Amino acid sequence: MNRVLSFRPTLEILTREYSKSFRSPERIANILAEVIAGLSGYQEEGVKNAPLVFVSHDLPTLLVSIKGNDAIPIGKGPIFASTIKTLLKVCGPIGSGHEWGIFIVVQEDSETLEYGVFRTDRFPLHESSFQRLRTLTEPNAQAGIFGAQKIGENLIEIRDSSGRYHYIDSSGILEMTQNPALTISQWVASVTENAPDSLRRKMESFYHRIAIDLLSITHGTLSAVVPLGRKYPEFLRDGVVLQKDFGLVCAIHRYVKYRDEAATLSLSSYGLLIRKMMSMDGITVFNSSGEVLSYNCFVHEPRINSTGILGGARKRAFEILCSHLGTDLSCVLYRSQDGYGLCRKNDALTPRLHHHREIPRSFLPE
Repeated sequence: MNRVLSFRPTLEILTREYSKSFRSPERIANILAEVIAGLSGYQEEGVKNAPLVFVSHDLPTLLVSIKGNDAIPIGKGPIFASTIKTLLKVCGPIGSGHEWGIFIVVQEDSETLEYGVFRTDRFPLHESSFQRLRTLTEPNAQAGIFGAQKIGENLIEIRDSSGRYHYIDSSGILEMTQNPALTISQWVASVTENAPDSLRRKMESFYHRIAIDLLSITHGTLSAVVPLGRKYPEFLRDGVVLQKDFGLVCAIHRYVKYRDEAATLSLSSYGLLIRKMMSMDGITVFNSSGEVLSYNCFVHEPRINSTGILGGARKRAFEILCSHLGTDLSCVLYRSQDGYGLCRKNDALTPRLHHHREIPRSFLPE
């Protein structure tokens, strides 16, 4: 009696739903399952990685749909699982950081897979390639598109151009975790709640990219949002509290006005800086207009130990922060080192404000 159990048969049953736009759904389901399995534990030279993978009938249609550019063909092979293993090995390291994504084009007439990499749209104020896939909901699209990406240590997001999607926990551990899409949308909505009306969509795209990247790294994160106009919480004074305005809103205004190289580089640098702040052990504090107030902050209360915020202590710090929702804070985001995320909101403290602050006239669009 075979006592070896595998998730693979269940995975292939799931991927059959995603392979219906192909002429050989059974074979393609096996390929899609191999993509998911390959991503779930992907690492190269001992370093964990999180490449983006897209599968389609037609490369030009794929690139237009997700705003990809500069496709570089790398190889081809038969429609076998072994080809997926090969392409992940040779293309996966290139996809680190999501600057480049992996494409797989299924050519069923010749029974081959062509694969390579393409440049994703990494501009901070634009929707990412995978976010563009999320907005596609055409059930009768001529060229179906399937995408897969890691959004946590053990979480894989899969979706197609018809709007179908699933989140797969590859750890086999039962732990209470929130739908990653809900975690991201709640945090992004909170941190941009009182952004200038003309910039809100751009700031949402900016912070959505940051949230996806943070969910994909192996380090945990913890952040809190202070409603605009509220006094900075005294219990978060143990950290680096900024003495001047962070300047992100002005940087976005500057880009809208000038759209030059300096403004573009400024936005990219702000994005990198915020990612680094949120990758530190402490708490990163924002206000609801999208500005950073402080970083690497720690809470010191009887319920948390004195060894710092690491591992289980981060979860306890999250619970302490949540106890301040409705008084000092409007939102708290937690992401464990294992990739599980939670977001808690309190909307009572963040009424919609318009023209909430003055922007320097030199930065306002003409």
